[in-house]
Amino acid sequence: MLNVKILSDPICWVCFIGITAMDILQKEYDLNVEWLNINAHPHFGTGSEGIHQVEYKGSLLKYRQSRKRVKKIAKQYGLYLPYKEYVPAPQRALNAIYEAKSMGRGTAFKRLIMAKHHLYGEDIGDLSVISETAQELGIDGRRILQAVESGKHDEIIANNTAQAYKYGMKQSASGVMVIDDKHFIAEPFKDLDQLRSIIEEHLARQDQE
Repeated sequence: MLNVKILSDPICWVCFIGITAMDILQKEYDLNVEWLNINAHPHFGTGSEGIHQVEYKGSLLKYRQSRKRVKKIAKQYGLYLPYKEYVPAPQRALNAIYEAKSMGRGTAFKRLIMAKHHLYGEDIGDLSVISETAQELGIDGRRILQAVESGKHDEIIANNTAQAYKYGMKQSASGVMVIDDKHFIAEPFKDLDQLRSIIEEHLARQDQE
């Protein structure tokens, strides 16, 4: 079995594509997958703040180049990620994800709230969106909101983010993979067949050891 860790920020489009990619790969290979939920964008704030896409990328040209790349990578997974004018701060969504995890529904909550942002352009820093996500999953929305508003899981988010940087992640560059806690792979989901080759190579090494 290959231990795979994904360094994941809920506003990261690469991370969202990674959910589909890992669903595919877990059916094909013997993988133990852990999602390390982090905040790769702490400069966005901790509330409902966000940033305009063009400001985030630095220029209209860079945004258009990024948009073209998003479409190309998403297409191979059968996904279309629509234009979103603003990128929300991820801290509230992260607190909600960790609280849902403590209730045994972390994975389901993470998938749904990320879909709300990446597929439907909803502001996942908005408390009403977070509450609606909880309600749709049949979990206690009041408890989720209390955790969000108090910053209950801020410490673990900070600790996991610090761990991501130790692995080699750069700021605002989540959606990376770590194999067996030592092999850092940047942009793993840009080419699914290439990722298959990487996984097969590491599994073959295990067989030889």
